[in-house]
Amino acid sequence: MIIFVACSKSKLHYPCEAQKIYTASSIFNKRMTYAKKHTDKIYILSAKYGLLKLNDWVEPYECYLGSQGKAYKLDWTKKVLEQMKAEGIDFNEEVYFATGAEYWKPLAIYFKNAKVEGAEVAKALGRGGIGMALQYYDIQNYKRS
Repeated sequence: MIIFVACSKSKLHYPCEAQKIYTASSIFNKRMTYAKKHTDKIYILSAKYGLLKLNDWVEPYECYLGSQGKAYKLDWTKKVLEQMKAEGIDFNEEVYFATGAEYWKPLAIYFKNAKVEGAEVAKALGRGGIGMALQYYDIQNYKRS
């Protein structure tokens, strides 16, 4: 399984590895804990950089995909799909998007076996939203394997 984790608005204020720069965010940390518990194939989806490997070096930035215009979002989607192909990602493999809808909606349609955070949270807890996602990951991260 491949897990795609969304970047976050909260970032460290200095250049560092992608897996570290977003650690100022509690939802990012919970998503990463979940991802590391379930697979070693983890990528970060960044509004600025597109597809990131955990050890990719990144600069701090301010960019939220949801607030960008249609043209930016289309270009971002094309860029990420090209990055995925270059990375050798198998679009038939099971994937999980630990992201909000603005990140998974343009991409999940290309995968035959995609699950998305919002649906999994709603299925487990009866409703969605970021607060429920935080609770969901608390539950998932402390379950015994």
